[in-house]
Amino acid sequence: MQAVARRRTLLLAGRKPLLASVGDWLIGLRWFAVFGMLGTTVVARRVLPQLSLTPVLFVLLGIGSLNLLWILLVRRRRPMLAPQIAADVVTLGIALFYTGGVDNPFAVFLTFQVAMAAMLCGRTAGLGIALLAAAVAIALSFAPPLPWWSAVVPVAQLQRVGHLCALIGVAAFVGLSAFVWRQRLEGLRTESDRNQRFALLGRLMGGMAHELNTPLATIVVASDELVAAGREAGSAEIEELSRTISQEAKRASNIISLLRGQLRDVTRDEILDVSRVLEETVPRELAVCGFDGEVSLDVPTGLYAVTIPTGLRQILANVLKNAAEATLGVEAPRIRVEAEVLSRRVVIRVRDNGLGIRPDELHHIGEPFMTTKESTGGTGLGLYVSSLLAEQMQAVLQIAAEEEGISVTLSLRAADAEGNVAASERITDA
Repeated sequence: MQAVARRRTLLLAGRKPLLASVGDWLIGLRWFAVFGMLGTTVVARRVLPQLSLTPVLFVLLGIGSLNLLWILLVRRRRPMLAPQIAADVVTLGIALFYTGGVDNPFAVFLTFQVAMAAMLCGRTAGLGIALLAAAVAIALSFAPPLPWWSAVVPVAQLQRVGHLCALIGVAAFVGLSAFVWRQRLEGLRTESDRNQRFALLGRLMGGMAHELNTPLATIVVASDELVAAGREAGSAEIEELSRTISQEAKRASNIISLLRGQLRDVTRDEILDVSRVLEETVPRELAVCGFDGEVSLDVPTGLYAVTIPTGLRQILANVLKNAAEATLGVEAPRIRVEAEVLSRRVVIRVRDNGLGIRPDELHHIGEPFMTTKESTGGTGLGLYVSSLLAEQMQAVLQIAAEEEGISVTLSLRAADAEGNVAASERITDA
C-alpha cells in the first residue's frame, strides 16, 4: 500500500490561499515587527524611566491598523508591495523620531527596508523608497535625544547592547528575506523549465487533437442521423443509444478544443442546479467505471452556482473515475460525495478510501501526462483538463491526501435560482 502524505493539500486551480503571496508574507513580518517594537519599548522604558511611551504606542496602533488595511486589500487580490514598504519606512521613522532618532540603535532597520524594496519592487519603486529612507534619516537627525541621563545602568553598556541587538535583528531579517527571495527565484526557474516542457507537449497534443477532430465530427454527424433514424423506426432504445454516442462524442470534441486553446461553447457561464447535476452524474459515472463499492451522496437540494455545465460534468467525471480506480484492490471500497454552501461558495467534495498518493507524487499531480496508474492505462490528463476547466469557470480545485485515501474539493461561485450572484464572489482582475 502506498504511503499517504497526511494533511497535504495541493491547489490545482483557483485563487491562492492567504499567506501564499509576498504581500501576505510582508503582513506577517509586520505583525512580528509590531510586537518586537512593543517589547523593545517596554524594556527601554525600564532602563530609561523618563522615556515617553505614549507617542510610540500610538504609532504602533497606527501600524496595526494599517496592516489590517493591507490584509483587506490582499484578500481582494490587490497586492501593493511598494506602497506597503514605503508606509513601513514612514511609520518606522515616526516611531524612531520619538525614541531618539539616529541615536536609537534600531535606526539601522531603515537599511533593511531599502534592501527589501530592492528585492521585491521594480527599479523606479526601489529607488524611490531608497530616497524616502534617506529623507527619513535626515529628519531623524532633528529628533529629541533619548533621556540617557535617566538610565539605571551605565550608558555605554546600554548602547553597546542596543547596537548588538539591532545588528543581530537586521542580519536575521535580511538573511530571512534573502532566503525567501532565493526560494522564490528557484521556484520561478523550475516553473519556467516545466512550462517549456509543457509547451513542447502542447504542440504535440495540438497535432494529435487536429487529427482526432475529423473522425469525431464524423461520429457526431452519424450519431445525429442515427437518432433521427431511431425515431422514425419507432425504436426508443436505438434513439437513446445514438443520443448517448452523440453526447459523448461532443464532450470529447469539447475537451480536445480545450487542450488546443479553442474554448468556444465550453466557456459560457450558466446558473446551474448543482444538486440535480450531482444526483444525475455521480451514479451514472460510477456505473460506467464499474464501481461496486459503497456510494454515499450527501447533497442538499437547491444548490445553485455559476458554472459551465459541460465543464462541471467533465470535472466530476474525471474525479469520480480517479476515485473509483484508486479503490481497486481495497477490501471495502467507499466513495463519498458531499456538497454544501460555505462562505457564499458551493463546495463539492469527493472522498475515497483508496490507496492514496505518495508524498513525492503529490506536488506533481495535475501536470499533463503525470499519472500514478501506468499499469491501468492512465494518461495523466484527467486532473490537468479538470484544472483548466476550473480556471475557466473561476472555480477553486484542490486535492488533499488524508489519513485514508484522497479528497478532491471543487468550490464554485454561489448563486440563487433567479441568477443573483453574491457580490463578494464576483471575481475581478486587479
